[in-house]
Amino acid sequence: MKILIYILISVVFLIAGFYLFNAFIYNEKQEQNQVVEPYAATVSGEHVCLLHKDQTGPQTDECAFGLVTDAGEYYALDFSSMSVPHQVINVGDRITAVGTITPIQFLSTDEWSQYIVDGILSVTTSLEVSS
Repeated sequence: MKILIYILISVVFLIAGFYLFNAFIYNEKQEQNQVVEPYAATVSGEHVCLLHKDQTGPQTDECAFGLVTDAGEYYALDFSSMSVPHQVINVGDRITAVGTITPIQFLSTDEWSQYIVDGILSVTTSLEVSS
């Protein structure tokens, strides 16, 4: 009878330990997914037409310009904050831009919701283009 009680108590402790450990892992993952506020950055990548989220049905020839980094992050480009006009950029050019990245979660408009983007890169300081 004592053995059965010890086994039952052990099972209860194992189950409780599992749920406590599971809650710990869940909280750790939630902390990693926190939204990042806008931040200054230097970003390099290829100048591209942004991909549409909805790839079904006919596609238009419209091209919303963006940047894809070597890590595969997509950013819409905003040149309105530059103090001097930028040079002509063609799709496929490699660019390096300095500015502010605003994560998509911080945007108050749904203008970019149709595209696959991680945020907007507002180019403020410099832009280097290489073909």
